[in-house]
Amino acid sequence: TVTRDMNPELSVNGVNGIAWLPGNVLAYSISGLFGDPGIYVFNCIKGHAKILVGKGEYFQLLGASSGKDATLYFFYSGDVARRHGGAIYKVKVDGSGLAKTNR
Repeated sequence: TVTRDMNPELSVNGVNGIAWLPGNVLAYSISGLFGDPGIYVFNCIKGHAKILVGKGEYFQLLGASSGKDATLYFFYSGDVARRHGGAIYKVKVDGSGLAKTNR
């Protein structure tokens, strides 16, 4: 749960990775075991969350790069129970540039 002035702003289940980004943005992943799987960003100033990548089984945020083109790196697998056979992907914080990566 993320709070602002002691009031809940965002509450989600199944979060398995987080990263703080410049501009008071929280990036997080939801695994798919509990909740809606995907890679999300939450703007702490505006109090607004949006999904960048979804419609899958298992996501795990691995890290982020900051700067002009802030990029999120995450693991994705189509099998939530086994979590194997997946790959590492990247996506920019604005939702563009989704691609597999060797990082």
